[in-house]
Formats: sequence, structure tokens, C-alpha cells
Amino acid sequence: DFTGPLMIIQQGYRVVYEEKAICYEEATIKSKQEFNMRVRVIRGGMTGLIFAKKILNPLYYPVASLQLISHKLLRWMVPLLAIFAFITNTIRYFEAPSFYVSLTLGLQLFFYSLVVLSYFSEKAQYKSRLLNIIQYFFIVNLAALKATYLVCSRKLEATWEPDRNLSEIVK
Repeated sequence: DFTGPLMIIQQGYRVVYEEKAICYEEATIKSKQEFNMRVRVIRGGMTGLIFAKKILNPLYYPVASLQLISHKLLRWMVPLLAIFAFITNTIRYFEAPSFYVSLTLGLQLFFYSLVVLSYFSEKAQYKSRLLNIIQYFFIVNLAALKATYLVCSRKLEATWEPDRNLSEIVK
């Protein structure tokens, strides 16, 4: 559903949004299921974009390339940028601490501590909406990091099995 439209655009056709189209997908139940699904989807998207890399040329596909760079590539790069920011802030904090460096490093550490808290509270009966959002953000970015590693280091598997148990979905 991602690579197909890219190939159509490369052939000179337009891809249009059909608002009456309906698609259903079973929701994941657990963080591990969401993580595995995101790795698969992001990895497939990255591989598809590599396959259709000509579309990233803004001289030939100005709108499509801008959309892909801003909505896909930059989003997939967030975990790498976050790691870089954390390492850079940590080094700067120990070399030449300043208010800005202390504040940003403190906010990063606070966020990552909330990630740990959200992980341990996953089995709790009540979990705040904020912790759910933080956990989802972390899972998606961790999946993007793993997908990036897999795309750079291995061949893409042609098949996949969904990690969903229907009896858990019905509960």
C-alpha cells in the first residue's frame, strides 16, 4: 500500500485520495505486538522507498519528494536524532554545563524515566493517557531504529505472520 503508489507516480500518473475507501485492521493488544508490527511496516516502507528512490528527487517530483522527506524520512530519523541529541547534551553537560544544556538534558532524562514508568505500568489496571502516549511514541521510534538497522544489515523477508491472537482481541 506504500510502494505501489510510489511506482505509479514514477510512471507519470497521479495518486488520489478516495475518502469513501474503507479499510479495517485489527488493533494490537500489547506493546510487543505493536512494536513488531511497526518494525515490519516501517521496514517495508524503507525498503519500498529504496526501491522507488527516484521519487525523492525534487527536480522531477517536487510535491511527492517533499511529502516523502517530511512525512516519512524525517519521521524515521527521529530515533537517530534523539540518540544524537542525548549524547551531545550529555557530553556538553560534562564539558561546559549551561542552563540550556542542563534543561534539555533534564527534560530528556525526565521523558526517558516516564518511558520506563509506562513500561512497568503496562500491566496495571489503570494507566494515564499521557503514559500511553509516551509509551506509544517510544515504541514507534524504537521500531524505526530497529527497522533502520534491519534495512541496512539484512535482506527483506517476503512474508510475515501477524502476531495477533484472536482470543485476546475478543476479550
